[in-house]
Amino acid sequence: MRAAARQGGNADFPAFAAWLDAVTVAFTASEPPSWFGELGSPGFHPDGVH
Repeated sequence: MRAAARQGGNADFPAFAAWLDAVTVAFTASEPPSWFGELGSPGFHPDGVH
């Protein structure tokens, strides 16, 4: 869980199940999502633009 979520801020996903669903869809899609190439790379993208 992100530090913001632990400190009462907004989490990226409301629950682990929502995150797992999003990741499953991304990994099984016929075309990888735009962020896939940056998976695991450091960085802060608060607006979701990579």
